[in-house]
Amino acid sequence: MASTASADRVSEDSVPRVTPGVFFGEAVALPRGPQALPRADVLAQQRERLMAAMTELIAAGGYPRVTIGALAGRARVSRTAFYACFADKEECAFAAYDRFIESLLAAVAARASKATDMAGVIGVMLDGYFSTLERDLVATRAFLVEFDALGPGARERRRTALRGIAAYLRRMHGEFRATDPTLAPLFADEVYLGIVYIARQLACDALDEHQRPALRAIAATLAPWLARVYRPGSHPTRER
Repeated sequence: MASTASADRVSEDSVPRVTPGVFFGEAVALPRGPQALPRADVLAQQRERLMAAMTELIAAGGYPRVTIGALAGRARVSRTAFYACFADKEECAFAAYDRFIESLLAAVAARASKATDMAGVIGVMLDGYFSTLERDLVATRAFLVEFDALGPGARERRRTALRGIAAYLRRMHGEFRATDPTLAPLFADEVYLGIVYIARQLACDALDEHQRPALRAIAATLAPWLARVYRPGSHPTRER
């Protein structure tokens, strides 16, 4: 009969890893002795490992089940090293979420900056959002499905992030309408926010219903409909 320790090891090893290079960097071995890295570099690497490990554990079992011991063990750092990087597990989880959002927004903005019209903005923003999420389903599951369990602070971070995307979408609409009067007048702020929430909720539902959802397919469905919303006669709500 397997020991409890062995069973825990099997369970830990079965937890999926994040995809390196999407939201978190690939873990590297930390040299010792004369080749040791400066302390600041060591701490940076340990923070990266801990944020990735936190993301994986949240995705696998939810935040309440994450312990400092499991987190340090998965990241291959000591408890002392953990507390040198973070005050507690909540701070680690928030740091991981902030990285997730920062990387996601950067990917979306990088694509949108190359668009030449509003339809292009909509298409590349949707594809950038859903394709980036699809590239690392572990992180996506952690922060779209499980993260709200951290409480009010987590939900406030989520609202701030979504409002940021909505504000960017509104700004792009204003910039393109300045040179293209055939576009609909600017909408009420709640309309842009509603568009962002629709995209997020569809991603959440797909993650709940499928182990490996085809998230980019959602973008392909939404883009033509949203492009029509920005043309006169097809927009549901105008700014007053």
